[in-house]
Amino acid sequence: MAEIFNTSHTTIGKYEPDEMNPSIEAAKKLAAILDTTVGYLLGETKDSDLFRDPKMLQRFQDIVALP
Repeated sequence: MAEIFNTSHTTIGKYEPDEMNPSIEAAKKLAAILDTTVGYLLGETKDSDLFRDPKMLQRFQDIVALP
């Protein structure tokens, strides 16, 4: 994992016990590696495929923007 992220094993080891939070870019990279979404990794949704489809994301954003 450390090699994939181009960081140290110590840094990766701090993510799991919440001693340190990964950057947004690292979270995006991890989500792509695990074939899921950042929202799923953050526990914001239980649906691992939510908004992976850009068209669905755009539809959701359009709905949110409605008055």
